[in-house]
Amino acid sequence: DFVIVMVHWGKEYHRHNSYQRKLAKALKKAGADLVIGAHPHVLQKTQRLGKTLVAYSQGNFLFDQKCKGCRDSCILMVDLEKGKRLRWKAVPVSLNSGRPEPFDSANAQTRRIKKALAK
Repeated sequence: DFVIVMVHWGKEYHRHNSYQRKLAKALKKAGADLVIGAHPHVLQKTQRLGKTLVAYSQGNFLFDQKCKGCRDSCILMVDLEKGKRLRWKAVPVSLNSGRPEPFDSANAQTRRIKKALAK
């Protein structure tokens, strides 16, 4: 069994904050394997806390906000296998057309999205 927690947190249009980091650590301590956050409408960092993966925010998916930072998003692909370390990758997508469209891996926007996930 795996414990996956979905959290509505963070300040809209901003990077992850100290409250999110504190709550992520508490969720890890409580046994969460994966924490997926939503609400900020922009990409936020994805990181490991020990064995726990925390995706603070994946941005928007099907949302038509006009702000530039709200158009970068990603699909989080996670492999869960008992007894093995959780594996993950982010598939960058753009919402410029009003629907998620995957990017070519060499695209400048893809590099920007991957950089945002590491901040």
